[in-house]
Amino acid sequence: MKKLICIVLSLLLLSACSFSEKVTDDPERTGGRFRDYTNAPLNTLNMYTTSDTVSINLSRLCTLRLYTKLINQDGDGYFYAPDLALSSPVSISDDNTVWQISLRKDCRWANGEIITAQDFVYSMHALLDPESANRQASVLSSSAYAPIKNAYEYNTGACSAGEVGIEATDDCTLRITCTLPVTADKLMRLFETPYTMVVYKPLYEASRIETGGSAYGTSAETFMSAGPMILTRWEKDALYCFDRNPDYVYADRYSIDGVDVSVVPDSNTATELFLSGQLDYLSISYSQWENFEDDPRVYDFWGNSLQYMFVNLGNPNQQNLLGDIDFRRALYYGAQRTSLSAALGAIPATRLVRKAVVGDPATGTPFVELEGAGDYVDDGYTVYNPNLAKEYLDRALEKRGIKEADMEIYYGESATHSRAASEILHAQYSSLFEGKLTVTLRSVPAAMQYNLRRYNPDDPTAFDTSIGSITPSADAPHYTFQYYVSSYSPPRFCYSNAEYDRLYAEAVSESDPIKSARICMQLEQILLSDLVIIPLYELPSKALFSSRVQLPTDGFINNFGFGYEFCTLVE
Repeated sequence: MKKLICIVLSLLLLSACSFSEKVTDDPERTGGRFRDYTNAPLNTLNMYTTSDTVSINLSRLCTLRLYTKLINQDGDGYFYAPDLALSSPVSISDDNTVWQISLRKDCRWANGEIITAQDFVYSMHALLDPESANRQASVLSSSAYAPIKNAYEYNTGACSAGEVGIEATDDCTLRITCTLPVTADKLMRLFETPYTMVVYKPLYEASRIETGGSAYGTSAETFMSAGPMILTRWEKDALYCFDRNPDYVYADRYSIDGVDVSVVPDSNTATELFLSGQLDYLSISYSQWENFEDDPRVYDFWGNSLQYMFVNLGNPNQQNLLGDIDFRRALYYGAQRTSLSAALGAIPATRLVRKAVVGDPATGTPFVELEGAGDYVDDGYTVYNPNLAKEYLDRALEKRGIKEADMEIYYGESATHSRAASEILHAQYSSLFEGKLTVTLRSVPAAMQYNLRRYNPDDPTAFDTSIGSITPSADAPHYTFQYYVSSYSPPRFCYSNAEYDRLYAEAVSESDPIKSARICMQLEQILLSDLVIIPLYELPSKALFSSRVQLPTDGFINNFGFGYEFCTLVE
């Protein structure tokens, strides 16, 4: 069997390489290559299994989904465009639960094979496969997007793949059945996410592993490109090269010949490479800001780094102290966000929605800038109040008849900011609460963070508190609030609020984005009142592009980026 797998992989790789050479050797292309970098190696292009930034960014170059985002004519926003799909979804039921999506007839894999509706159905079944335990399977059942009929049931082994509401009625037509009425926009949002990429069945099957799942996309030999570019080189821990795909439907929007991505773990080394003309992009670390303060090439933007303190409300230790609102208020008012943020190059955060989240897609206005957003965040939420913090701690301890308590904060060992924030909060709480609260720190591998940070009914004491971020889609504010619904699976918080659940359902079903945003303001107010999660600080970002790069945008576009792959290079 292993010999057969090796033969299949070798044949597929040869066909992919021959196609790549055609792209690389095209004498008509003179657009140049964009030289990018990443500070961590690429582990996988299988987006079913991960959500790390490197994988997301690089997968968008070489994978295909039903829909994609394109820059608008003015260069200040984006719109959803059919990619593998031929057009927008069309409702074929009176209640808007059943939809039809027509596909293009000429979309191809890197080896030249046509991509069909059956390929897409296979891919979604692979994503949901219960034996694979894919991390991103829940995207197809999430009410934040367009929940697919029986997606959750198949993923949990309660029904067969054939009962899932994604069907191919012929080679170029899909029928999508949802559990709730949805809009075409929500379906396009769902099928634009990197987690709904199409996988190449022969390679996916050949790469299956005995423990379940697939090693698909973990090397050049186990991956088949489709979409804007073709993966032509994968030197693990060193270099990844992508060549422009001339057969891609929007190929005329790409003037560059390709993208070369080097692995540069050290920020100082990356800076030296940029200044010497070997990189076209540089992310500026906080410690370097002063060095580029007057550089006209600098772009400021807000990314995904709103940091919170996650609290395990269901932890039974110390008579469920973490589940006590008075104890959480003590933690909230006892955090000196001003000094914490100053030490980290951040700004204090007293909101739950990060600045990059779009509130009005028609204008690109961020949610936090909409009228009324934040009116409910009064001084009680924004200032450090040590006396009030100590009063709340005393109340929480008195209820339990104890005089002191302990609490653990864990953070990802490779997360520089959350480690520093944890250390600062440790010092702040230890000084403020004077022996009444003993805080200890614990470092865990980054791969463990996701599993530890969610409430585990089989091990409710798995964690006390943790410093980190949530980075849901910035398309609309309601994505931020999905994790706190009592029915959310897998559970992230031991929290249940019937009014919150009702309002969230309204926000998701509301087709008017402004009205939906107004409902989300009520959701944010509830969570801040209950302090289910404690906001701490938000990190702004700065970036540089080389002088030879002419961006197609006016700057960073929320939930899109700079669109550097659409740039023009001028030597």
